[in-house]
Amino acid sequence: MQIHTPSNNSPAPKRAYSVAEVATQMGISPSHLRDLIREGDGPSVIRLGRRTVITADALVAWGARLQQQNVAA
Repeated sequence: MQIHTPSNNSPAPKRAYSVAEVATQMGISPSHLRDLIREGDGPSVIRLGRRTVITADALVAWGARLQQQNVAA
């Protein structure tokens, strides 16, 4: 069996991130991000058992929503 790998040997981009990873990248605390999610102002999440993950697509959609809110304000 042959496994296909990218020619440049770079790792595949992540498709989902933990709340802690997203919070770190955004420069906010994980608890603040969880509050935003709970209030409906954060990115959409997926629950995998006890884990909460945020997909890359959800981050893009959240960013677009934040931009629209800033433009409208």
